[in-house]
Amino acid sequence: MAITINGSGTITGVSTGGLPDGSVDADTLATDSVTAAKLKSDAITQGDLPAGSVLQVITDVHTRSATIEPNSTSYIDTGLGAWSITPIRENSKILIQTHGYAMHVNPGSPGNRGGACKYYFQVAGGGYSAASSYWIDGLYQNGGGWTDTAGHSSWIHSPSYTLGQQIDYKMYARKATINGSNQWFFHHSGGIQGQNDGTSNIVTFIMEIAG
Repeated sequence: MAITINGSGTITGVSTGGLPDGSVDADTLATDSVTAAKLKSDAITQGDLPAGSVLQVITDVHTRSATIEPNSTSYIDTGLGAWSITPIRENSKILIQTHGYAMHVNPGSPGNRGGACKYYFQVAGGGYSAASSYWIDGLYQNGGGWTDTAGHSSWIHSPSYTLGQQIDYKMYARKATINGSNQWFFHHSGGIQGQNDGTSNIVTFIMEIAG
């Protein structure tokens, strides 16, 4: 078919691939003229995404029926397990969130007044250390009867790593110093859990955020 330039300003007779390579550039295309369906599946990679984009999400559900009692005034492992992520981009931040545990206090006769928790992490199996300088969730009550409170932890972490290294996170907790020898429950099997389903799903999300 012959190529024809019409008086209306249109061109007919150009077959698919008929234009030389490099003939159409970004300036030639009208704004919003390319639909998502026309993009190649690999046209946009993680490296193209702007800072603040979510690059990957790891989820974990820990089904728990027993109490978690960190009987120490130093931070110790709660036993919820380790949550792992391997960043796919340099200089990323890691957002970690945990929901569904039930903190318990009983300031009366037992003297259980509360405690706190925070995340610990390690890079490439190098040993765990605190991901934050201070606690990120806790419960304290100086008087009255016992209380269960639904716990929610969230922290944005900027670890130092190289690509290919796995980062592991754990939840650590401690009882308040004022408790003395008395216990504190990071997660209580009675109260909220005991009066409802008898088992809790403690859910953790780990997200890699482009830096």
